[in-house]
Amino acid sequence: MTNKEPSESKTSNGMNRRDILKVGSGLSIGTLLLSSDNGKIATIDERDADIGGDGAILDIREYDADPTGRVESDSAFEAAIADADEGDTILFQDGEFLIEDDTHVINKSLTIKGVNATLLRSTHGWEMTPQGWGKAAIAFRGGGPTGEKTQLSDNVSRGDSSIPVSNINLFQVGDRVQVREGSQPGELGQGVPAFKFQLGKIEKVDTEKSKIWLTDNLGYDISAANGEVEIIKLIQNPSIEGLKADSGAGTADWFLMEWVEDGTYRNITTWGGSRFIQRFNNSWGVQNIRPKASHADSEGPGEGEMIYFGRCNDVFVSSPHVEDCRRGVDLTKGTHGVTVFNPHVYNFKSTGISQHNDLGNDITIIGGHLTANPTNTIAGDGIEHRGGKMVITGTTIVPRRAGVNVKGVAENLHIDGVTVEPHKGLGDRGDVLRLNTNVDANVELAVQDPGNDLAYSASFRGHSHNNVTLNLHGDVPPVRMQSANYRNINLKGSFFHPHDRHGLYGTPGAGDLWKSISIAYDHSGGGHGVLISPQEGGMVRNLNIKGVSLTTNDMSVEIRDGLDSLRNVCITDCYLNAREGNEINIQEEDLNRAWIKNNRAPSISVHPDATNVIIEGNQ
Repeated sequence: MTNKEPSESKTSNGMNRRDILKVGSGLSIGTLLLSSDNGKIATIDERDADIGGDGAILDIREYDADPTGRVESDSAFEAAIADADEGDTILFQDGEFLIEDDTHVINKSLTIKGVNATLLRSTHGWEMTPQGWGKAAIAFRGGGPTGEKTQLSDNVSRGDSSIPVSNINLFQVGDRVQVREGSQPGELGQGVPAFKFQLGKIEKVDTEKSKIWLTDNLGYDISAANGEVEIIKLIQNPSIEGLKADSGAGTADWFLMEWVEDGTYRNITTWGGSRFIQRFNNSWGVQNIRPKASHADSEGPGEGEMIYFGRCNDVFVSSPHVEDCRRGVDLTKGTHGVTVFNPHVYNFKSTGISQHNDLGNDITIIGGHLTANPTNTIAGDGIEHRGGKMVITGTTIVPRRAGVNVKGVAENLHIDGVTVEPHKGLGDRGDVLRLNTNVDANVELAVQDPGNDLAYSASFRGHSHNNVTLNLHGDVPPVRMQSANYRNINLKGSFFHPHDRHGLYGTPGAGDLWKSISIAYDHSGGGHGVLISPQEGGMVRNLNIKGVSLTTNDMSVEIRDGLDSLRNVCITDCYLNAREGNEINIQEEDLNRAWIKNNRAPSISVHPDATNVIIEGNQ
């Protein structure tokens, strides 16, 4: 890379960030091996890679920027942007530089680099402009939608890469497109319409079949009735790296990339700002490497979104360190295809890692530590899940409310090796997993609670749930099923809890229908193995407890009186050992049809008014 005087021309070539991301997705962070065009192997250390390419360096001080921070450097920055060619680097070095203008908009591929440099900002106020910039100090913004678009000619499914279109003549290989369901929404206000989308590159055009092929697979099902494909213009390979940014309370925001491909924030440190501090919108193949951010205050101290992705796909976040925020890493408006590696988020008020305000798909969270603000009484969930596939592994969570809060249709939700440690002395113990909406989920849950600090391992909270399988392992607190309708609930696994806690604690209410509840877990410890304690009626149909081992202080299985009806109870082939006796105790008088067979259960008690009850082969 060479230094460049003002107005000097240059040529450049860039680095493909998605190639780094794809090659590195199966490796540890550090040295990556990439194949170059000539077949040689290039070694790139992710920590020290010079991502400025071969372009020229434009030192902001050569444009009369003030390195003392006493005089604004906006004019010098604008002059450097105007002089820079694609692939150049604008360098802030050795000083403090005051940036006060609302937004410096950059519409070409550059690197903005800091070396021992801090940007200062005192411009106050936060607002959503029609472009959605929110007064970001520096904004890379591509051309976005071009208006060249066509309808889908058939439905497409998640995982497809071939897209049938009505007008194939619009497209050619290499075009960047947005495949979406619905129109491109704006940014103003709340309640922005949800839509499904995919940004990608066309690698094949088949005029005979009227289909285009993308380099990546779709993240959503998209219907022909509302589906569109539109050519878009993206800035490729923009980068901001090594900068520190410092601003006072209530100041405008810092960095935005919108309509970019392979954009990178690297080693950015921000203090203060208003709402969206390090932000990507409508972008593809983007990454934020080792960001640090603290003290955003959109509506008061700690009320901003620090690391933000809106309507993005193919996202990588590595080792973020965030403090004093509303949401630490915010994945919103359909953002999908995300990996968050080793996140550290402290003193968050709403959520450590949030998938909110729309659907999302294919979210992976690996390792890290998430700790809520202990005095916040509104939220404080470690991870918020709105829908689609999510994998969480090896993360330590100290929530105010729930470790993982599921608020949408959870497809292939996998939780493994997660440690949840509630804040001490708060009275209201948190849950490991909280299910708040109509959830369709398959969950592997492993957690330790030796101090009896957690309320529930999984809590079904007052909404209908269908087709949920929980596989529980370790030293876990009980499953709680509150008043709601349930269908096809399967509880499996093997766990132990030394304190006076139940395996399942169910409280059906008036009008509730619990249908097809299967208990296939082994539980040892205090409390009941299974306790169903009706509140004000409700119906339980098809309760199946088969082949389990329940060694408990209290009763192994107890169903208390108070249901409107209890039908088809099957307890078979179980090893039941209640230390205080009475392994099976069914007090509900409106029991019709029960099979209690071939159990190790010395003590069995069923209400005398129950009908069609078969008790045999037990010992």
